[in-house]
Amino acid sequence: MNRLFAIIILILIKISFSSAVDIDCDEAKITSNYQGPICTLSGLNYSDPEVDYNFKIRDIYDHRHYGYRKSVDFLTNFEVKNSQMTEIPRQMFQTYKNMEQLKIQSAGIEDLHRFTFEFAKKLMRLDVSRNNITKLEKGAFNGATLLDSLDLSANQIDQIDEKAFTELANLKTLVLSSNKLTEIAEKTFNVIKNLRKIKLDNNDLHELSGNIFLGNQQIREIDLNGNKLAVFDLVLFDNMPNILKFVDVSYNILKKFSISCQTFSYSYETPENLYLNLSTNYLTELDISSNFSITHLYLGSNNLTSLDPVTKLTHLVELDLSFNKIGRLEVTSLSNFTQLTYLNLETTGISNIDYGTFSHQTRLITLDIAYNQLKEIHWPMFASLTELQSLYIDGNNLTSINHLELFETFPKLGAIGMQDNQFNCTMLAKVISEFSRRNIRVDVTEDAKVTDRSNVKGIGCMKNEKDPNFWQVPVHHVHNSSASDDTKALSEKVNHLIDIVRALNASTQENEKLKDELKTTKDRLVELTSNFYETKSSLISHQLSTLTNGSNLDQKEVKNMIEIMNNMTLDRQKLALDKVKQQLVELEFDVRKNSDKIETNNRFVALQKESLSPVVAASVQDHVFDMPTKFMICAIFMILTTFAMIKVVEYVRGRRHFRGNFRGRSNTQSTLHSTIEHSI
Repeated sequence: MNRLFAIIILILIKISFSSAVDIDCDEAKITSNYQGPICTLSGLNYSDPEVDYNFKIRDIYDHRHYGYRKSVDFLTNFEVKNSQMTEIPRQMFQTYKNMEQLKIQSAGIEDLHRFTFEFAKKLMRLDVSRNNITKLEKGAFNGATLLDSLDLSANQIDQIDEKAFTELANLKTLVLSSNKLTEIAEKTFNVIKNLRKIKLDNNDLHELSGNIFLGNQQIREIDLNGNKLAVFDLVLFDNMPNILKFVDVSYNILKKFSISCQTFSYSYETPENLYLNLSTNYLTELDISSNFSITHLYLGSNNLTSLDPVTKLTHLVELDLSFNKIGRLEVTSLSNFTQLTYLNLETTGISNIDYGTFSHQTRLITLDIAYNQLKEIHWPMFASLTELQSLYIDGNNLTSINHLELFETFPKLGAIGMQDNQFNCTMLAKVISEFSRRNIRVDVTEDAKVTDRSNVKGIGCMKNEKDPNFWQVPVHHVHNSSASDDTKALSEKVNHLIDIVRALNASTQENEKLKDELKTTKDRLVELTSNFYETKSSLISHQLSTLTNGSNLDQKEVKNMIEIMNNMTLDRQKLALDKVKQQLVELEFDVRKNSDKIETNNRFVALQKESLSPVVAASVQDHVFDMPTKFMICAIFMILTTFAMIKVVEYVRGRRHFRGNFRGRSNTQSTLHSTIEHSI
């Protein structure tokens, strides 16, 4: 008796010193006749043990029935906002036994105790994402037998008890995205008999047990992207009566993928789209042993080198092969894909397209052949693509585009991408104007938009294809104020290399200036040579005329003409010598320019070998002069040197010939002088 009295006294003391807080829906605080389907609760601090929350929300006056209604009768959906709680209060379910939906995000929940949902008999949808839950204990959801959807994403879960979901046989959607799971017990999901969709993306899973989905006969969608799976075989879903609709294992580390089960077998009774996403792995092998009804296949960013593994998939509607080393397309490469509406071949190493390659894709709506090696495109080879609406030809080194043929080939075209080519600005402006007039959108991504050089609406172009300044991309020094010591050292070396390149550009400009001066000198030589021959011709004609007619000769005039002829001959020889000197100077500058290039490239190779990774080094090495190039430069130097020596020899012989001619002209002068004196 005394013990019972003591307990009553303690309870009374607790009640007297604790504070009770009544909870009202935020909506009920605004209007007294709130009858909405959602009750929002704000400002809860359930982590305070001294606070006792009273969830008996006041009754609402119902004007239609002229009286008060108990809120517990109609409130089924609850959302908790701007609150802090380490656990979900059981009183909520005790008070609101008709609760069907509960959403508590970013509230700091750490645990889901075994008896938390003991009274949640009608709860169907639970969202406790973005909290701090670290594990799911045995029977964590006992009581919530009608739960249909459970969202546990963006928590810190790294451990799930094998019997955590024992009473969730009716659960259809389970979301465990963005947690810290490294492994999952084999029978964890087997008790969820009606599971249709499971999301395990962005965890740290390395492998999955072969029987992990053995009991999930109704499963349709599986998302495993962003893990570290090295092996994933669809044999996990073999012998299931239903067919998967969506499988995503992108962003893993798969090297091989096999489809040898009946999971994706074609059936006329299942016309729905079947998605398989294997993009961004390390796939080198794709084993498909028979005809499957996969309609959407995404294989971008892998290491595939052939289309052969997918040619059996004749039901494909969308196919993504971007960023694989496919290479040349044969005429028959795409012949089986007659249902395609979307085809992505970006960065696949295509160098040419033959007539007939796309003759079977009459339903194609989107075609991406960007960033390949297509220096020119003949639009008539795409004559079958009359339904095409989006076309992407960026980054192909194209210099022109026949927009009239383009419009004729693709009458329904609505969008085009054409960045990173070598279009002339005048031509590009005209083409874009025509696109605008026909309501064709020109897609320009923000990160690739050109603003620091010649462009038309953000697409880079050439002012003049013969202008070397167009090819000089501006370089800037690397800012390393906040970089580490290693990064600073690398930045200094890169900046030094940039200075070398700038000096080489300055030397190139000097060479171009000297070449212009040489051209001016050559033009002057031609002009003087022409004058010399005209004068010589005039003198000889005058002499012959005088001798023939026997008229009196003007001795002074003849002497002046002979003197002019001799002077012009000397000028001609001097200019010939200057020409040889200029050729030698030009040769010297060419050799020096090539030497500068070799020296710059050698410095660049030394820098990248010293500072960059081997992979980057190999990439950079492809762009510098190799030994055959150096040999070619030496050969050119030898040819030019030989040419100069020939010119020197011709000059020496010319000097001897000039001396002989001069002697002849002296004799002729004496003869003319004697004739003149004799005539006088």
